[in-house]
Amino acid sequence: MKRLFLPLVVLFAGVSMLSSCLKDEDTTVSLSDDTAITSFKLGTLKRTVHLLGSKGQDSTYVTTLDCSKYKFYIDQINRRIYNADSLPVGVHADKVICTVTSKNSGIILLKNLAGDSVKYYSSTDSIDFSTPRQFRIISTNNVNNYADYTVSVNVHQQTANTFSWDSVTTSQLFTPLTDMRGFAVNNRLLVYGTDGNRLHALAATQGSVAFSAITPDITLPADAYMQMAATSEALYVLYGGKIYKTTNGVNFSATGTAPSGATRMAGSTASYLYVLAGSKVMRSADEGATWEACDIDDDASRLPADNVWLCYRNKITNDGDYDLCLVGNRDAAAYPTDTHAVIWNAIEEAGNAHSLQWYFSNSDNGNNYALPAMNHLQVVSYNNGMLAIGGSTITTGNITPYDRVYESLDGGVSWQRDTLYNLPAGFEGNTSVKALFVDSSNWLWLIDASNGQVWKGRLSQLGWRKEPTSFTE
Repeated sequence: MKRLFLPLVVLFAGVSMLSSCLKDEDTTVSLSDDTAITSFKLGTLKRTVHLLGSKGQDSTYVTTLDCSKYKFYIDQINRRIYNADSLPVGVHADKVICTVTSKNSGIILLKNLAGDSVKYYSSTDSIDFSTPRQFRIISTNNVNNYADYTVSVNVHQQTANTFSWDSVTTSQLFTPLTDMRGFAVNNRLLVYGTDGNRLHALAATQGSVAFSAITPDITLPADAYMQMAATSEALYVLYGGKIYKTTNGVNFSATGTAPSGATRMAGSTASYLYVLAGSKVMRSADEGATWEACDIDDDASRLPADNVWLCYRNKITNDGDYDLCLVGNRDAAAYPTDTHAVIWNAIEEAGNAHSLQWYFSNSDNGNNYALPAMNHLQVVSYNNGMLAIGGSTITTGNITPYDRVYESLDGGVSWQRDTLYNLPAGFEGNTSVKALFVDSSNWLWLIDASNGQVWKGRLSQLGWRKEPTSFTE
């Protein structure tokens, strides 16, 4: 590229002088529709690819990648240009060939990385986009009319579909627990459990992850952790025939009365609380003030009674609607031959006043991938599916406690081992209870009561920033 000198601009424009500096406090600037970038497109770029050999050795090679199909969005309001879908890991952003088009053939200039001097843009020159770059578009009618754009070429820093557990802290406050559940509410990690005699309540901020004991301002029984459900903003507990709510884990207030015969808090979605009440599934849209019965299509004796979890995921076809999955075990004393958890499904439709219907989804025969009925079952919604872990089997079976993470992508019908989410070393065969939960930033949290160790992990692409693709004033 050639540096833009003042005499050349005078000859080109013929109407005024252009300083080679982007910051000119003596020039009155007026933006015009005639000064705009209308398209931005990449060419073929180099990419370094990493390979892992059969013996674990790391090697690399350099190839090329046609990046012309990666769409760049132009935010004309904020003068930003970027690709919402980042380029793959290893693309060389420091040597980029790009094609920039301006409205009415406006003059396209590029600010240097160092200082405020500018150069003519050329579609054949390589540009360093390892950091965002500033382009200036000047009207051919009036050199005082210009617009500055910041262009970012986003490149993934992580490979998709990678996951690992990181040990973040250890707290001996967890070691007395014989069962527990965890929740992420308002950027706080809340864990409630029992030592068999009383309820333990622990809390930490997501940033510090330093757990300490907390004392709820209502007296809760030792098994209250089994009667809890949470959204990202509040935790609810079914206790003494009432529904209580807290936003910090300590201060609880009554929000409603539980329906007659309520035995178990089943869970919550963004819109409803769900409870099991005898042979019914009930739901409330107003935090327990009023309740309605859901329809069920099968024998109510197949509803879960223990280790109950409610998971949900957004429906692809209708934004605001959810696919629901109710997972749990029947009472082992009443149904000693059960070898698998029971699965119920429903569709929660936004704005639909009609009663929701639950469908029993277990197959009595031939399902080799049914979820085992396990003690201390933990189930979470994750990556548009569900993950589950558990201890020993409740009845008969040869399941090794905590030897795997089960994943279901079909609403709970089948559960297969996913080695991507392998549990940390030392978990397999460890009979101490675990807690598994997820926060609003898609971090999975895993707590081991055997040693008080706390782990976290996130599927790589679930942490990637999502850039806007539509722009309004």
